[in-house]
Amino acid sequence: MLAAGGVETVVASLAEEFQSERDERGAGHWLRCLRYAATAPTPPERDWRDDRLGIALGAHDGRYIHLDDTERCVNRLLHALWYLSEPHTEPDADTCTAIEQELAYLSLRHPSWRVALGQAARRWPAAARDKRPSPYQDSEEACSVATPASGDRSSGPRP
Repeated sequence: MLAAGGVETVVASLAEEFQSERDERGAGHWLRCLRYAATAPTPPERDWRDDRLGIALGAHDGRYIHLDDTERCVNRLLHALWYLSEPHTEPDADTCTAIEQELAYLSLRHPSWRVALGQAARRWPAAARDKRPSPYQDSEEACSVATPASGDRSSGPRP
């Protein structure tokens, strides 16, 4: 979906699941889907401008005034993870800090995912700095929220 330029659909789907899921076990599934979506290849250069880093750092929040705070947060987080998923991208301190801050923000806004999102806020930036996959609580449920297009670089599970 991201590779086809459907970032709005992916963000909306992730934000909807975040806002509607109340089972604390859903946090692992949501994090897994977020990580999986962020492994998508980029759209062809002729059809797309790479603003992922700027979006991740909030430089383009004005484009997204129609989104609520949670949706903007999910948008920034997805773009940070997507940007850092590129094999040639070197993790920088600002992007890793953004991942931590966005996950911490979300942890305080979900009624039952505080622990899981708080752990992710502490662990995912370190994983990003080391170019390791972001750890998440295991979930057997297939990820239905956004799947990378063919040619993905993910070693993650297929829906």
